[in-house]
Parts: sequence; structure tokens; C-alpha cells
Amino acid sequence: MESKGLTNYIIGDMLGQGNYGVVYSAKHCLTEQEVAIKFEKYGLAPSLLQHEARVLLCLKGCPGIPKVLGYGVFGGIKYLIMDKMFDKISLDTLTTFNKTLSDVSTELDKLLLNIHRKGFIHRDVKPDNLMFDVSGNVTLIDFGFATNYSSKQKNRSAKVVGTKTFLGPRGLKGEICPEVDKEGAEKTLEFYRNYL
Repeated sequence: MESKGLTNYIIGDMLGQGNYGVVYSAKHCLTEQEVAIKFEKYGLAPSLLQHEARVLLCLKGCPGIPKVLGYGVFGGIKYLIMDKMFDKISLDTLTTFNKTLSDVSTELDKLLLNIHRKGFIHRDVKPDNLMFDVSGNVTLIDFGFATNYSSKQKNRSAKVVGTKTFLGPRGLKGEICPEVDKEGAEKTLEFYRNYL
């Protein structure tokens, strides 16, 4: 896995945080490229951030997936350097990029289809994990709960992960199949229709 030194970046404002990581904006000292750096909360085992980095590298080249720019450990804390996204999906960002919820739905369907074709299930599709990149493309982030999937293993079960509010019946049963992400997408779009 590629590793770029964290010392090459100037860390900026906190962009957000979740159960296992905190994300900051950063800028490369020489190129001035703006990125996002996710730091894993100390002491997590197994490392969800390392898992996320591996999944993202497997999905390299898929539209709507953040590009991994580096991964490493600094002061005992794991970090992941990725493309910086523009912002979360909102009325303002829909207007900025001249998009509708129908456009978001279409892009999300294609994005999930590509992930599933590569053999992965995201398992935590929700509004907080959908963003626009700087070009206005719908992007799915936070692959810490993603898992491998094969049609030969259809509907196998695992521990229930993800945000329960945005899990459908299959996700709440811990099933591992593309329908889990599709149900999450449906609940996410329903959320947008009700609250945007």
C-alpha cells in the first residue's frame, strides 16, 4: 500500500468525525493540492481504517470512489489521505451543480452497481456518506464496514453493521448482498425527499 509522509501536509479544519475516525482538510506543502486526511481513533482493533484503505485500493478507478493518496502511521495513529470532496448533498450543493434528486439517484445506482461488480458491499449507505466531489459527481465515502461479496455466497449473514436508521430488512438481518446497499440507497433518497 502506497504511503506518503504526513509531514508533507499542512492540516486544516476538521471536516467531520464518525465512530472510528476524524477527518481533516489538509494541503500539500509543495503542490498545494487540497486533500482529506482521516485519522483513526487510537487503539481500535482490528483497524477499520486499514481495511478501508485496502477496499478503496481494490475499487481504484471506479467513478464515485475517493482516490487513496497515501496511508501510514504517525505517532502511533493510522491515517488515510484521500481526495477532498466538495460537500455533502444538500439544497445548496444540488443548486451549485445544477442537479436534482433524480440525478443523485441515477448516479448512486451506477456507483453501487460498479462496487458490487467489483465484489464489494458498502453496508453503510446513508446521507452522511454521500457527497459531491469537486466536479459535482456523487461520491460514496467511508468504506470501513465494506465487505467482499460473491454471488456464490448470496445472502450470507454477518454481524449487523451500519446505521440502523438507514438499514432495510436485509441489512437489519446482517445479510451480505447487494440489496443491503440498495435498501440503504432507498432510505437515503427518502430522507433527502423529506428533509431537503
